[in-house]
Amino acid sequence: MGKVSSKFLLLDSNGDPVTADIINDYFASTCKAHPPLQNTPANSAVSEIPVIEIHQTRLKLENLDTNKSVYPGDIPTKLSVKCAPYLSVPRTAIFNQCFVDGIFPVCFKRAIMSPTPKNKTPKVPSDLRPISKTSIFSKIFESFIYYFLFDDIQDKINPSQFGLRPNHSTTHCLCSILDTVFKHLELSISYVEAVFADISKAFDNLDHQTVTDNARALGVRDFVLCMVASFLSDRDQFVVLPNGDSSGFT
Repeated sequence: MGKVSSKFLLLDSNGDPVTADIINDYFASTCKAHPPLQNTPANSAVSEIPVIEIHQTRLKLENLDTNKSVYPGDIPTKLSVKCAPYLSVPRTAIFNQCFVDGIFPVCFKRAIMSPTPKNKTPKVPSDLRPISKTSIFSKIFESFIYYFLFDDIQDKINPSQFGLRPNHSTTHCLCSILDTVFKHLELSISYVEAVFADISKAFDNLDHQTVTDNARALGVRDFVLCMVASFLSDRDQFVVLPNGDSSGFT
């Protein structure tokens, strides 16, 4: 069999494609650098947990992007949009029960990973960026968790943080930097120095216990902490490549 050549594949020293299992093991290893959560947060009283309404789930279903690819085994997106009035009822019941139980369902956490190169000539697994795909209903559930989480911390976020905030972007960040620079350069007794840092695998290397402890310190409610802790625990992933998929979820 001839050599397989693709910009989406890594080749070993013999010129053969690196298997999906090897890449999957590498991606999984970055999540195993820190110990699992030791102190799982206690859930809030049921009376303190907000109830998701059917119309909220329906609205999210109706606004799904039908151009995006579908997670294997998912209901086709167009069908989900058309059937939103019917699908929203059982899904809302599931979401609310998940919050009461403090459990993020395992089936919602399973991710299909599609590696993409970080550079033009990837040579090792660290040159690949894992693009994760989860189910439609997982994304909808995550959006509710995000809403409650952001509601708890939005007044505590530094105004100079532009990433991961609604109505903020890298453009706003650049404008802020330039504004500060020009203001200082207009002063005859002032000068400007800047330090830019790019932290490799910043999110992958976060200690999960530190994340939940800091979230609690910021005033995040217990039922949200429970969902975050559950989401970060016992996750499975599966890698797909043009020359074959990994042997199973890791």
